[in-house]
Amino acid sequence: MRRAAETRVLVVGPANVDYICILPSDVEKALLQVPRQFLEVEISRRAGGAGCLVASTAARLGFVTDLVASVGGESSSLNTETTPDNLGQFIFDELCAEGVKPHLRVASGFKTGVAHLTYFSDGARLMVCDSPVTYELQAFWLGPRGPLLSGYDIVFLSGYMLLRGRSSDMARRLLRESRQSKVLSVLDVVPHDSGKLALIPDIATLCQLADVVCIASITASDLLGLALPPDDIPTTGFTERVYDALKPNQILCVTHQFSRFVVTFDGTAERVTDLGLESHQRRGNTDEHVLLAAASCCDES
Repeated sequence: MRRAAETRVLVVGPANVDYICILPSDVEKALLQVPRQFLEVEISRRAGGAGCLVASTAARLGFVTDLVASVGGESSSLNTETTPDNLGQFIFDELCAEGVKPHLRVASGFKTGVAHLTYFSDGARLMVCDSPVTYELQAFWLGPRGPLLSGYDIVFLSGYMLLRGRSSDMARRLLRESRQSKVLSVLDVVPHDSGKLALIPDIATLCQLADVVCIASITASDLLGLALPPDDIPTTGFTERVYDALKPNQILCVTHQFSRFVVTFDGTAERVTDLGLESHQRRGNTDEHVLLAAASCCDES
């Protein structure tokens, strides 16, 4: 088995700044009793968005990790060169500190995206984003030529790329080129709003181009017209039906119940992993699970 430091991962996906609030149960009770009150809670921030979160996880696992994404920019009348805005610079600095090599395309005239995430004690999450600005930035991803895939072992594509014309074309190109270059490709079928994905006529074809596909059970249910297992707990047969419909080349990863359970299926046998963590911790662990599954495919090839 190759060492993590010998595996090179290219992540392509959105970058924004997350402001995170985890509400204690006593605060939730106070909100129910007296709405519209002033509450003091701790708010943290991080380099967020699907691209940053996956890249940070890959670097934490020890993989050599590059990220391609866009941030907002501002230009000075004294300098024709566009520089990242304050939030874009924050993202760059945070990624570097985490061991990620960021390749950030600076989009002049746009602001770096922001997301506000509130986590509740029952596992629910409220996410408010400054869309459509974040999505518009995707038109600037990669530029007309894009990065060379030679030298990478894994390319990890965020499904958010599929929501805009130019970035969607780039996603298709990367999936095709990864096949030709024998670079293992991972497609994370996000966002969870399956209504938007349903407007993409060839979503199943794109999944067939990928070696590893990750999808939330509720998204698969809506997209493919499959009945969810009771309480969204993994059951024998559901993952196999999703696998038969999407036909990834090697592995399918299905997340269940706020991503607590991750089911990995290779067409013959499925493995269920119970992450058993707080809801705000599961995203990184889901990414970790998918990346390790992809790395195992690299070992076998």
